Amino acid sequence: MPLLVVPAVLLGLVLLWLVLLPLGLLLRYRSGTRQRVLRAWEVKLALATLLFATALALAMALLMQLWWSHVFAATCAGLAGGLALAIAGLRLTRFDRIDYTVRYRPHAGIALLLTLLVAARIAWGAWRLQGGAAPDDGDGALALLTAAPTALLAGLLLGYHLGYQWGLLRRLPRRLERL
Repeated sequence: MPLLVVPAVLLGLVLLWLVLLPLGLLLRYRSGTRQRVLRAWEVKLALATLLFATALALAMALLMQLWWSHVFAATCAGLAGGLALAIAGLRLTRFDRIDYTVRYRPHAGIALLLTLLVAARIAWGAWRLQGGAAPDDGDGALALLTAAPTALLAGLLLGYHLGYQWGLLRRLPRRLERL
């Protein structure tokens, strides 16, 4: 009887995750569209963190290149696509000056697109987990369906947020940048 407690707890945790996943995605979308105050230290900290994460992702993609030949190219393509999306996002972002501060509101459509891409990748991974695709032969046609979509999405998200933070840093008024 006590041996059945562990699988029951694990199953309960998986079911709880499945129930809370849509709520988490909704909250992520809402936080991606709320108005924020543009602060120099936040932008610089986010930019430094994203530069480190991007360097780490590229290093890991080079390492994974030993097993899947398309991972590094997918990561680089995702970074390029994310930077292009960040340029569009910055042009669509609304900036306001209120009481000696600069406030900005990211574009809701781009936040929705990124949230839906993450949700689609989770759904695709669940479909693959259920046996929805044939196993990969290492370097064949299905190699694009294994690690490459994850690397592409990771590169896209990193590229978007890196480019967006860089653009926010450039939008800082010189007076606020010294703070």
